[in-house]
Amino acid sequence: MPDAFRRILAEAAPDALQRQMRKAYGLNRDITVLEALCRRLTLDALSGDIRAAEFIAERTEGKVTLPVAVNEHDEPFCVYIPVAPVSEK
Repeated sequence: MPDAFRRILAEAAPDALQRQMRKAYGLNRDITVLEALCRRLTLDALSGDIRAAEFIAERTEGKVTLPVAVNEHDEPFCVYIPVAPVSEK
């Protein structure tokens, strides 16, 4: 499955998506599906979509580490713990 996604993401984006990205970003070249996804995600984050912003931050800056005490002396060390997204109400 990962190979199939890699092939699809490397393909040229569909014409409708190409037009949308050209309009949004003023591009004068064709883009791949992967670039279109990244640009769409960026637009969503800039529009206030917190999950999109978190997604970008986690992949560019790394996931947040939380200290957790696990021994008798309560000496913390960092482990990765999935943090549930903030619900938007």
